[in-house]
Amino acid sequence: MKRRLYLSLPILLIFNFACLEEAEDIQFDEPQINPLEGLQSISPQYFKIVRPDENEIPLAFSVQDDSGIEEIKIESHSGFDGHTHGRLAFANNFLLFNYFHVIEASELEDPTFFSTTEDDNLTIYLDERHDGLGEDDNILAGPYHFSITATDVDGNETSYRENTTYHTVIYIQRPYAPQIEINSDDLSRGEIRGSIFRNTVHELSSDIGFLWLFIEKKDPEKPNQEGEIMEEWIWGEANWPHQFRENSGKALPSSQEIDIKSLIESENISFDLAEDERMVFWIEDANGNITVEYIDN
Repeated sequence: MKRRLYLSLPILLIFNFACLEEAEDIQFDEPQINPLEGLQSISPQYFKIVRPDENEIPLAFSVQDDSGIEEIKIESHSGFDGHTHGRLAFANNFLLFNYFHVIEASELEDPTFFSTTEDDNLTIYLDERHDGLGEDDNILAGPYHFSITATDVDGNETSYRENTTYHTVIYIQRPYAPQIEINSDDLSRGEIRGSIFRNTVHELSSDIGFLWLFIEKKDPEKPNQEGEIMEEWIWGEANWPHQFRENSGKALPSSQEIDIKSLIESENISFDLAEDERMVFWIEDANGNITVEYIDN
């Protein structure tokens, strides 16, 4: 014999009201990651270049969530190959740089708001001041992915898909990696002069082995992402595979020094960039170090 359970209408109404009341207490909006008050951008800003003589990357940002911040994660790892994270060659003299730091709710003065002005120690160090580096350690120069994520007490987390996680690429240049010098006076006249060269005075430098030059179209809706590659030119053979290009091209003009003006003229490359375009130089040496430099219009 089948048995049926009947609930009276008053009981169902009480149950529904209780569920609604509980749901109203839960916030579904993720934390907001913003620049500090008075600043236009978060630090490090999009596509920051860390120069060869710089060993610090200051962090400047704020996080706000009305329901309460549970934790904030700051992380950086290698982005040499786009997003495949594989490598064709390995150099024993260098280390891939990594950074990971978590700020817990218990560390916050205000449970709903955090600002880097509260923590003077929030600086990324590229020398022995970093826990993972010794005095004699050398970072492999190149592009590194950087991100800030945050979670609130209701479990809402910032995401890449919704573009609420702050993420970009940091280009770390080092004195032993390929060097590039561009004359800014010529740029103002619509010309480009300069050189790409091996820093032979540094004992850890090595021959230039690969050059990728491309023009990309920036997306104003996605300023934190690389743009669409409109044209590209490749010389030499790369140590790192990359999802957006071939790994080898024409023979390099030189493994020691390359004159930029001569290179561009030999390929009939136009330096007449549109307002939303940038020219990018990606240079690798035999040890796998990468130097990235770009010219914005």
